[in-house]
Amino acid sequence: MPYVGNQPAANFASVTKDTFSGNASTTAFTLSKVATTNGVAVFVENVRQIPTTAYSVSGTTLTFTAAPPSGTNNIYVMHHNTPVSTATHPAGQALTATSGTFSAGVSGTTGTFTGAFTSLGIDDNADAVAMTIDSSERIGIGTTSPASTSKVHIKSGASGQGTPHSASTVIIEGSAEAGINILSGNTNFAGIVWGDDGDNDLAFLQYKHNDNYMRFGTNAQTKLQLAENGTATFTMKDTDGGTNTAIWGSGTNSYIQGVSGEIYARDSAGNNTLLSPHRFEYIPNGASEEGAWAYLSKKSDSNIKTEKDEDGKDVPVVDTTEAKDFTYVNVDMMKVVREVEKLTGTKLVYTGNQDGDDGSTVKDDIIAGLIKRIEALESK
Repeated sequence: MPYVGNQPAANFASVTKDTFSGNASTTAFTLSKVATTNGVAVFVENVRQIPTTAYSVSGTTLTFTAAPPSGTNNIYVMHHNTPVSTATHPAGQALTATSGTFSAGVSGTTGTFTGAFTSLGIDDNADAVAMTIDSSERIGIGTTSPASTSKVHIKSGASGQGTPHSASTVIIEGSAEAGINILSGNTNFAGIVWGDDGDNDLAFLQYKHNDNYMRFGTNAQTKLQLAENGTATFTMKDTDGGTNTAIWGSGTNSYIQGVSGEIYARDSAGNNTLLSPHRFEYIPNGASEEGAWAYLSKKSDSNIKTEKDEDGKDVPVVDTTEAKDFTYVNVDMMKVVREVEKLTGTKLVYTGNQDGDDGSTVKDDIIAGLIKRIEALESK
């Protein structure tokens, strides 16, 4: 059926109220909308005033015949001629509905949604500690009290440590085992990368799936690599990224190899000790014979230094800088053993190849040596 005016189902009607404060001198006040003298109810100090006698209205101007007394909001006007009609729900009126769609979000400081409410993948049926954002904009998952040092605190149980590290932006906590599972493609790296405003991959800890190795890097270079490829399962690079040291196992044996140089043993006093078939550089005549081996020791200052950690504690660190000043001992160990053989007549050095010992004897070696000396004397 037809309606005169607005359809009730599509609009809300409410009475407009204007409030003013008297000052004992002002007689004219501006209303919020056009009205008539008999279309409004005017109250001063909660006493209703008589139209045309105490006041009159022209357009939006309310004029009293005498100035109302001073007071805060002691004058109010109720408009009855034309109630406000709008499709917007009045702010002071409760809204009850079985369902609804919010096209521009929900705002407010108080209120509770009951029943199921889902928005952008967040379900209010989740536990109260499922996710929390506190007043400091810290995010807690599994906890309503994120650690004060963090921005994100993920908790599956209490670890018992009440003071996380002050630099921990993200905290993973559990009462038993806890960790991070990083998943990636089966031919790609997966890991953690560190960077700053100058380089986005200065350091890294990564695993390469198809090659099955883990690498550690600093200064954008791989410095240590753990691999499983049958030959080298552990590779370390020196401070300039050049020299490799490999450690691996084969059968029941284990090996350590200086891929690009020698292997030194260095103690905290600065002694670098080497057993090598190559290093005869401080012996004037070099190696005494083919297959000779040497003992070489270089003494320099201790390479163990003390530095302050981030907590101000003294910690020992290794200084890998090569010492410029040192003393050395270089011995042709093969020659030492040969001289002992000559003195005792006991065979100490055994030589041969994969097919076995070459059959040389101490006697043969002594005779050969004597022949060389006789020949040398005859030549004089």
